[in-house]
This record gives sequence, C-alpha cells and structure tokens, in this order.
Amino acid sequence: MHAWRSLSRSILVFTNVLFLLLGSVLVSIGGYMASLPALTEFSDGGVASSVIMCGALIILIAMLGCCGAQWESKVFLFPYAILVLVSVVAQLSLAGFLTHVHSSLVEVARHNFDLSVLAPADQETLRWINKRFKYVYYGCGLDVDIDLTGTRSQPLIASCSNPEFSWFATFVEENCPIGHKQLQSGSNFLKCAGRVFP
Repeated sequence: MHAWRSLSRSILVFTNVLFLLLGSVLVSIGGYMASLPALTEFSDGGVASSVIMCGALIILIAMLGCCGAQWESKVFLFPYAILVLVSVVAQLSLAGFLTHVHSSLVEVARHNFDLSVLAPADQETLRWINKRFKYVYYGCGLDVDIDLTGTRSQPLIASCSNPEFSWFATFVEENCPIGHKQLQSGSNFLKCAGRVFP
C-alpha cells in the first residue's frame, strides 16, 4: 500500500512539473503575442491576455498539485481538484463553442454565404471573425503565388508587404491549401473569398 501511494505521489508530482513548464511556455507566448501590435489589433487584444491567463492558471494548478502531492496536504489538494474540474469544464465549453462556430460556417457555406439563415448571435460571431480577417488581410498587403502545375513542393507561397503582418503570410501558407480545384468557377473557396458579409 505504501509503495502504491509513493508511486502515485511521484506520478502526480512529475505530471504537475510538466504542467508547470507548459504554463510558463504559455505565459511567454502570450507576452510575445502582446508585443506584436498587429496581432494585438487583430484579436482586439483578447488572445494574448487569454493565453497569459491560461498559462498563469496552469502554473497555479501545477503548484497546488505539486505541493499537495509532496506533503499529502488536503489544504493544497482540495483547491487543486476544484481548479482541475473548473478547467476541464471550461475546456469542454470552449470545444462546444468552437464546434458550434464551425457548424455555423458549414451551414452558411451551404446557403451561398447568406448570413440570414443563421441565428442573430451566430451572425454577429461570423461578422466579427470576418471583420478581423479583413483588417489583417488589408493591413498585410497579402501577395499569394499559387502553383497550379504541381511542380513545387509547396503549392501556395504567401508574403506580406507590411512586415508587421508577416505572421499572417505564414498562417495563410499553413492553413489555406489552395489548388486548382478551389479556383474553379463556383467553388466554395471563390464564393467565400469574393463575399463580404454585410
């Protein structure tokens, strides 16, 4: 029994040390994101502060877990369990929200990008997303070179005339696998790219 408790305590300490490192990395990434004016403007400042807050919360949870496991103290383990439960519920809620946004995008694509088919709250969410991407797109001065011959290893190469938005060119290259099919008349890509939500 003592060996099992010792093993479980060691596992708990080890995993919380890993989470402590993860939280530190998130705080660093959030600080870096906050130092980029273009990215802060793109996200209304919310993304960087959210990443920093998530990192700080993970650090707090990890410290409570390490202290609780090391000293087998309920003073640390009880708030640790509560915070873990709250963070799991928050993550599930966020996953549900993102799934809902994705299904809204799929639904509006089915109706030729007519937002009137969605509920008013979903319309506002998609308008906000569209507004943010338009801000970055025009601020970047995006130039895209698409290889339709299939001879290049990377079919799409993007660049920004404004160096403050260079991160957006990388985002486009990694997340927009555009090929010949997407450029055909009537494709979903052209319908979406040519449509500005009212």
